[in-house]
Amino acid sequence: MQDESLGKDTGLVIMVPFGTPAEVYMQPAGPDRAEWVITLTGRDEDLTVSAQQLAGFAAELRVASDLCAYLQFRSIEWDRMSGMG
Repeated sequence: MQDESLGKDTGLVIMVPFGTPAEVYMQPAGPDRAEWVITLTGRDEDLTVSAQQLAGFAAELRVASDLCAYLQFRSIEWDRMSGMG
């Protein structure tokens, strides 16, 4: 995602876990930071699921976690290579 005011890539990644009514946003913790954070969207109502559905959601969240960790690693690597970190 681009920040038009600064012309910089903000790094926002949106994931919709398969079979779940939620969205997961991944982005750097702040400007010029290599640390990445995950935001789960809120819901207006309670969500009731079966054990199998919850296990599937947990597996999808694990994929999101792994992707976020990878993006953070790549950000740190890029900072080191560019002399910024």
